[in-house]
Amino acid sequence: MNRTTLAIIAAVAVAVIAGGAWLALRGGGQPQGVDTVFASDNPVLAPRPGDRVLGAADAPLTIIEYASFTCPHCGSFHTRTLPQVETDWITTGRARFIFRDFPGDQLALMAAMTARCLPEPQYYPFVALLFREQEAWLSSEDPVAFVSRVAATAGMDAASLDGCLADRNLQNDILSHQIAARDALGVASTPTIFVNGRRVVGDLSYDDLNRILDDAAGS
Repeated sequence: MNRTTLAIIAAVAVAVIAGGAWLALRGGGQPQGVDTVFASDNPVLAPRPGDRVLGAADAPLTIIEYASFTCPHCGSFHTRTLPQVETDWITTGRARFIFRDFPGDQLALMAAMTARCLPEPQYYPFVALLFREQEAWLSSEDPVAFVSRVAATAGMDAASLDGCLADRNLQNDILSHQIAARDALGVASTPTIFVNGRRVVGDLSYDDLNRILDDAAGS
């Protein structure tokens, strides 16, 4: 990865922070649990072309997570809670899961862009690996190089990665949807999850989220 690409990302980061889009660096800031927001009819939650969907398209429940790759609470959710949700709800056809980027810093934006440039079958394995190895890559001497190596294992060469990270349209897509989630849905920390439109905030345990899913399935 060349210095020009990193400079572009840094410039975008400065512009976005100045514009107030990055509200919650690495998560936190809201009380945990289900709150009073019910946004099932909000167009921001509607399916969109950039969505990566895990599970059956016609599943009765939709779980949408807004998360940042550098958020430790998101890392905990993806390693401690989501695997069991996938086993019990997603692979059984009872729910589908959609990961949406809400990057909290420059590294999270870089990781989000990298993930979005991968072939769709490689997307969720890449997401899972980054969260599973979150502590290692964030504490490494060169976290950008760490993510680059992970991307290479998914088949993305250095030239493709540089082109991906220099893609202003992709940057703008991620960041404009982040701002929309902030303004229209009140997303102000990560992870923030919507279960059929009901907002759930924080790194919930599997038991807590399972109760919420059971309630949504029976409603």
